[in-house]
Amino acid sequence: MLTLPSAMEGFVLDQNILAAWSLSFSELEFVHGYRHAMRIGIAVQLLHFRSHGYFSTSLGEVSSDAVEYVADQVGECVVPIPIYDRVHLHKGTKPTTGFSYV
Repeated sequence: MLTLPSAMEGFVLDQNILAAWSLSFSELEFVHGYRHAMRIGIAVQLLHFRSHGYFSTSLGEVSSDAVEYVADQVGECVVPIPIYDRVHLHKGTKPTTGFSYV
C-alpha cells in the first residue's frame, strides 16, 4: 500500500491501482484538450484501454478508488449524474434515476 501526498493526503491505494491508473504527462495533455465535464470519462477509458485492450462498457469494470485517483490527476471532481435506462427511454416511459461518475 502506498499513501499519496497533496490533495489525496491520507488516501491509500495499492500499487496495482497506481500502476494501471496513473496518467503520463502526454496523456494528461491529451485529456486536458477536452471539456471539463468529459475529462474523467476520457481518462478512465484511455487508461482502461491501455491496461485491458478494450474500452469499458460498464462502470462496474472500474473501481471507485481508481476513478477517484484519475479524477485527482486531471484536477476534476467526481459528480453524481442521473443514469437513464435505455429501455425506458426507448419506450417513452419515465426513466429510472441513479448516480454515476462523470
